[in-house]
Amino acid sequence: MNFNIMINGRVQVGIDFEVLQQAIIGLYDDIDSFIVLEPETPIDGSIYLQAALSDNQYMIETRLMTDNDFTHYRYTTADINNVIKIFTRYYQKHQLKILKSWQDVTGEF
Repeated sequence: MNFNIMINGRVQVGIDFEVLQQAIIGLYDDIDSFIVLEPETPIDGSIYLQAALSDNQYMIETRLMTDNDFTHYRYTTADINNVIKIFTRYYQKHQLKILKSWQDVTGEF
């Protein structure tokens, strides 16, 4: 499956694992620092996986689409290795981490 990635607002079409890993490691605590990984077709209903760093916490979000509606989830962790694992699973195995420990933040949108 092909992916696009947006790193700090700039889109790269067709990436490899090294680009993804460096994008995660390169996140810094600023509103303009974020990544969005977008598969060519949804993964388990997810149309993207994104991450940003704020106050030493990584915020990972995904949006699940169903017909004309969506649910938006957020997961927060201080562990960059956890972030890398979640993105690696999404990118390499085309699987979304089980969302039961994620917060449903759909109401924010």
